[in-house]
Amino acid sequence: MKRTLSFVVALLAMAGSYAQNSLTIANTEIPQGGEADLTILYTFDAEDYYGGYDFYLTLPDGVSIVRDDKGRAVKTLGACHEETHSFSSNYSEADQSEIVTCFSSEGDVLSGSSGQLITFKVKADATLEVGTVLNAKLQNIHLGTKDAVSKDVAEYPFTITIGEPADTRIVIDEDAL
Repeated sequence: MKRTLSFVVALLAMAGSYAQNSLTIANTEIPQGGEADLTILYTFDAEDYYGGYDFYLTLPDGVSIVRDDKGRAVKTLGACHEETHSFSSNYSEADQSEIVTCFSSEGDVLSGSSGQLITFKVKADATLEVGTVLNAKLQNIHLGTKDAVSKDVAEYPFTITIGEPADTRIVIDEDAL
């Protein structure tokens, strides 16, 4: 089953400016049967201009977002998120997507001009072969400005490679026996 996780990632050009706004996600390696961090970074040409975002992240079959005991995505928000921002991430069975949204109902903006936007913990099934390269993408990406203007961003493809299994050996202290 494909998993789609909404994400804001993109390359934008601001009207009347040659400077570039971007959200990027690096190609990622996940150990076979293990977990890894999937991090989205941002660079904005204008500090304190964007107030929120929403997106979908499409993950390939066999790769999924790690969930906590309440079924929520395990994630770390970047420092740009103010306490005034609301964040949600929900899996939509109909869209086979994790829909991610962040906004401020009071018109507050994301702080700073570059850094970590969000990191998700992802896992790979143990049945995936080592060395397999899988395609993933961010799609339906929208950045919201502080003036409540939505800037649509093109789809952003990236790859996930299945690496060697994580080392799960337990070291036994012979002195403790």
